[in-house]
Amino acid sequence: MQYRFSFAIAPKLCKLRRAKETLEAQREAREIHKGLTARIESLDSALHARVLELRGAEARRDEATARAQELQQLCDEQERTIARLRADLAEAIRIVRARRGGTGG
Repeated sequence: MQYRFSFAIAPKLCKLRRAKETLEAQREAREIHKGLTARIESLDSALHARVLELRGAEARRDEATARAQELQQLCDEQERTIARLRADLAEAIRIVRARRGGTGG
């Protein structure tokens, strides 16, 4: 009778063992999934922060570029003013020399 009883229970025990292994594998998979999800969220948050940082740097770069262009325009204007003043000075010197009779002093 014992022999027959073992044969009747063995398949059920095998099924229970497989079910237990499946449950353990599912539990392990859930833990891995939870860990991966947390890591992905952390990386996503870090990436978002980096994107905001880069956007800020781009804005500062654009402001600096605009300011540099303004300064370059001011420099160009100053150079034109200096050239005009030199020409005026040269003309004034020519006029004074002409009035003095062309002598140097």
